[in-house]
Amino acid sequence: MTPFGAGPKFLIRDNDAKFGTVFDAVARGVGTEIIRTPIRAPKANAHVERLIGSLRRECFDHMLVPGEAHLERVLDEYRTRRGPRTSRMNA
Repeated sequence: MTPFGAGPKFLIRDNDAKFGTVFDAVARGVGTEIIRTPIRAPKANAHVERLIGSLRRECFDHMLVPGEAHLERVLDEYRTRRGPRTSRMNA
């Protein structure tokens, strides 16, 4: 849960055994829908991991983000500057 009383809507995870039923129960307990990646598809998260890595290297390694409003402004600026290359982020 966030300080604002809202939790994440989705949790995308792989099928590793370290994510057991207790892990799923905790996530569901706060209203989070669990989405599991396809079995035997190790590259299923590659696009998201690349986007997160790019955001970290190009933005967040160079600044502190004090709150959600600032984070939204940073992400909006990133979308504007990066253009269609990050079109999935614009959804």
